[in-house]
Amino acid sequence: MYRPYCDRVSTFLVSYDLGMPFAWDQPVPEIGNGRRGTGTQQELRLTVIDGLIHYYQLTSLGEEEEIQPVGSLDWLPQTPTFLYPPATEEQLSATEEKLGFPLPPLLRALYHWVANGGFGPGYGLLGVMGGGDEDGWHLPELYLWHTEGKQSIGLSLCERRHFEKAGDPHKYVTDWEIIVPPGCWPDRLLPISHTGCGLYYYLNVPTDQMFYGADDDLTLRLLANSFVDFFDRWMLDDLWEYPERFYYPSSDLLPGREE
Repeated sequence: MYRPYCDRVSTFLVSYDLGMPFAWDQPVPEIGNGRRGTGTQQELRLTVIDGLIHYYQLTSLGEEEEIQPVGSLDWLPQTPTFLYPPATEEQLSATEEKLGFPLPPLLRALYHWVANGGFGPGYGLLGVMGGGDEDGWHLPELYLWHTEGKQSIGLSLCERRHFEKAGDPHKYVTDWEIIVPPGCWPDRLLPISHTGCGLYYYLNVPTDQMFYGADDDLTLRLLANSFVDFFDRWMLDDLWEYPERFYYPSSDLLPGREE
């Protein structure tokens, strides 16, 4: 049931990578990866379906037709290729065994159908076992390092206080923050990505909520009420008050979704 959403994310990433829109009313991304044709394929659009890239063009009558990447277009890839290959079932199972609990279904699907880390908000998702790492740390290792010697605590038991957003570009859901007591770590709070300087995006597995905060003197600010909303808003560049790397100026559409 999560494959269509993973294809949507892959479509977004490949669109950026190739400089080719995923919908006819989308502007072409301005930043590419330097491949031949980057940022010039406005006469084509693409979408990823079941892990395969499909290309389309408009006929003289304005009708859409699928084309094959042959001839002058034979440089176009037929399958998405990202920094890390998708995670295998063995890698996912080993990760869950090390964590001691199952990965959230959508996060697990993104690792399995898109890539084993290296994409998404901040510096990209941390990979599971065998995937993208951060200075040698994979997701389960970083989680266990944070929780070692600490008491598990539910977020509902932590203090909450109002905060003033000064110099922080994130668009938060509320103006309160959660203060985690010293020596404690919230139950199944996964640091899935970071923005540098010890600041992480956290997925709270019990509630599916997304938080942002530092890993030292843990203070959490609610960024999204669900993981899917977090990822959707990243693709729409709606997590921040200013444009980030992936930016579609007038877009209110995601690949494969119409409003």
